[in-house]
Amino acid sequence: MNIRYAVIATSVLLATPAAQAVQNIDRSLPTGATPSVEISNVQGRVTVTAWDQQVVKVTGTIENDKTEFEFSGDQRHVVIKVRRESNKVHHSKDDAILDIKVPAGASLDINTVSADIDVQGVRGEQRLEAVSGEITTAAYDEQLDVRTISGDAVINGTGGKARIDVQSVSGGVTVRGNSECPATPAEVRIEAGAGSSPSLRPGTGAVDIGDEIWEALGRFAHRTYVPATEASRLKGAGAGLTDND
Repeated sequence: MNIRYAVIATSVLLATPAAQAVQNIDRSLPTGATPSVEISNVQGRVTVTAWDQQVVKVTGTIENDKTEFEFSGDQRHVVIKVRRESNKVHHSKDDAILDIKVPAGASLDINTVSADIDVQGVRGEQRLEAVSGEITTAAYDEQLDVRTISGDAVINGTGGKARIDVQSVSGGVTVRGNSECPATPAEVRIEAGAGSSPSLRPGTGAVDIGDEIWEALGRFAHRTYVPATEASRLKGAGAGLTDND
């Protein structure tokens, strides 16, 4: 009787998978004031926050101890990558949660699958790409490229003059102006995909352009208007004496 119980207990233990140990991340690397930072994650979250130190610091957790974590670089370029086991079935507990601090002048190249991307206060050039993760960032004066498949994207204006390029297949895109500087909106281009002409066409997703930006665009367009007077027509305004429109 006792022997049978022992066999059953052993079988249960063998059938139960061993618990995976959580990896705790706490790494830092000295850099210059404007390093380029390359970040890659599959599942979970990537939060990047600017601070006043010339250091890239990563903290967080990786729930699967089989997942590889790479953190390397020098003063000009830093690489942060989460690599999961290939040919394995991944579960909801395989998240990698990364909290990253970078110099405010850093440039970012972030690529994820289902991991969300949240960038706060980074003023350098940004290239952010996700398949189904959500993207939230702010536009300052440098180029901002956002690419999503089905994830939503939110871009907050700061009064800067960045050029913003957004490509989305089915995710919603929201661009919000800065109420303190509504007269200086960023140039915004939203495309259905590479090679299409500039237009407001983000696939099947919704586009929400903030009221402040529309008002600023209206004021800009108003500068092209001329008075409907005989004097302006004599100077070449309008269609002249012949209107073939």
